Amino acid sequence: MASESIVFNSTDWVGWTANPSLPYGRGTSDILLSCLFTLLICTWTVQHTYVPASNEKWYWVSFRKFRVMAITIIAPEMLIGAAIGEYLLAKKSVTDAKDKGWTKTHGFFALMGGFRAKVVYEDRSSDLLPINSYGILALKNSAQIYPITKDDINDKSKADFLVKATAVLQSLWLVVQCVARLAQGLPITPLELATTGFVGCTVTTYLVWFS
Repeated sequence: MASESIVFNSTDWVGWTANPSLPYGRGTSDILLSCLFTLLICTWTVQHTYVPASNEKWYWVSFRKFRVMAITIIAPEMLIGAAIGEYLLAKKSVTDAKDKGWTKTHGFFALMGGFRAKVVYEDRSSDLLPINSYGILALKNSAQIYPITKDDINDKSKADFLVKATAVLQSLWLVVQCVARLAQGLPITPLELATTGFVGCTVTTYLVWFS
């Protein structure tokens, strides 16, 4: 039985290609699905949006996530810059409140609006306002402060960790494929190169936001 072979010149322009019958072949749809899935799962799992209020509608929460997702796809370096900025603020908050058991996890949680204080106005109406490490220190002697530990915060993100692990595995698989094709002298599409670069930005953001 004669084996099938396809030879491409590196300067050739190739249009839509159907999935070939070769054991290790791939078509345009394979490349698109792999890259788009990697982009979507990375942009969805990398973000740590503001903690929603108890009365906030689900569609506004989803809209905020999709907005961050779109911005991340267009300019992933902006998210890295935001993550680094939050890391520096969270690290500074540890210095200011380290004697109170404050960690970078607390600092990030505060920046996300996780800590809120009930404010009662003169007309007896009330509101919940987000507070940072300085606010926590100012209210440290209040009996109404609920002591929250690092484990309490991390417990909220157990499911998120599983999704992120899936995103990392999918991203690494794409990178391994691209490296293997380069080693074999096989062509790589511009979409794959762009997605691989995006994976690098995503992993960097993961590391900065690890706490």
